[in-house]
Amino acid sequence: MKTTKIQQIQNNLIENFPFRQAESRWAGGENFITAKWANSKKANATGWSEQAWSRNGIWSGNNGRFKFRFSRRAIKYFPTGFAPGGEVVLDAKKIAPREYRVKIAKQGRGLEINTVSGFLIRGYFIQIKNIEKARKMVARHRALAAKDLIKARKTRKPIPHRLFVGIEDSLKSGNCPHGTEQFAARLRREFGDIGGIRADVLINFQDDMFTRRAVMAASNR
Repeated sequence: MKTTKIQQIQNNLIENFPFRQAESRWAGGENFITAKWANSKKANATGWSEQAWSRNGIWSGNNGRFKFRFSRRAIKYFPTGFAPGGEVVLDAKKIAPREYRVKIAKQGRGLEINTVSGFLIRGYFIQIKNIEKARKMVARHRALAAKDLIKARKTRKPIPHRLFVGIEDSLKSGNCPHGTEQFAARLRREFGDIGGIRADVLINFQDDMFTRRAVMAASNR
């Protein structure tokens, strides 16, 4: 049977889940992730934990339940459900080329997932209501990041074989803080709670302009 678009998005979420999940050795530890269509007003994301017991009734733990509701216009602009920087985009209205008013999913306490609104401008998410202020904030940040990258290119430092890349390197390179944290959550799921990751392993995990930026910023330290 043919997989529908919303099923594809759900599968993509399951495979690349960027939020905390339930973990347990004795009871629970299962995670249930669903994606559904919704209109723009009702597009949202929720997450919570449910108590679970072992078969013998002695040990208890938690399962995680996560529900995502996407508007069709969000998927029109972001077909995988993810923005290039890693944000899960629940709703999106295009304002200008590479500028969108969006709702995205954001990690809350524990397994909670919240829905926040803001602007996604040139791959950078700003949780703010005023588009002009958002544009100015992104422009300043991108200008500083571009200055650092130009400096790095001019120095032409060779990338050390065992260069480690951290969250601060990603932020300094101009990557969005929210997208960086969600990408870091994916890395923690794959490699554990590490403080940094070797550049070659990072590139092998995901090779795109965002990881390349972070590696370049790390090499300029």
